[in-house]
Amino acid sequence: MIFIKKFKSQKKFREFLNNSNKNFFYKTELSTKWFFQRLEVTFFEINDIISFCKEHLDSIIKDMLLTKDYEMSFSYSNKQFLITLNIRGFKININIFDFVFILETLLHTYISRKFQNDFKFIIIFNYDKLMLLEAVQSVVKRVLSSKKDQLLPVMNKEQRKLVHSNVLKFPEVISKSIGSENTRQIVLKYNYKK
Repeated sequence: MIFIKKFKSQKKFREFLNNSNKNFFYKTELSTKWFFQRLEVTFFEINDIISFCKEHLDSIIKDMLLTKDYEMSFSYSNKQFLITLNIRGFKININIFDFVFILETLLHTYISRKFQNDFKFIIIFNYDKLMLLEAVQSVVKRVLSSKKDQLLPVMNKEQRKLVHSNVLKFPEVISKSIGSENTRQIVLKYNYKK
């Protein structure tokens, strides 16, 4: 539930926060009218952010990917949103890993502008095997041509295992998992031979 409240001072605002029994996120705006300063605060909860994200992801998936066959779920911890996205039967012209990074960046931009808070978004995409292998091949080619590291999006354990086994076919490229257990990613690196 988003609501706006005006305070006469920072002190009154702090008192309100200390006496409140709920945890709110907020954005503040200081205005001066005739010699009086007023602090206008917009309060919101996690559910407001989730519904905003869901609304924007719905429009992106329906309008850009032209599909209605999808599922998404959200979880939140320490200013970090974990979004599980399962889209069935779609094709796009760009690498699926790039698409996931674009979605994460779009959500971060939307939320930081709307709520003026810095949240991190991690999208776990349920890839089908063929799409995943095609995307890995594309990234491996990019690593071989540029000789620069490439970071893949967050994947589940089975997907990471499939990527590692596929990268083993290319002796010039090394794959390494990084991050904590529920947000593990893979880095593909060029193998400089000595």
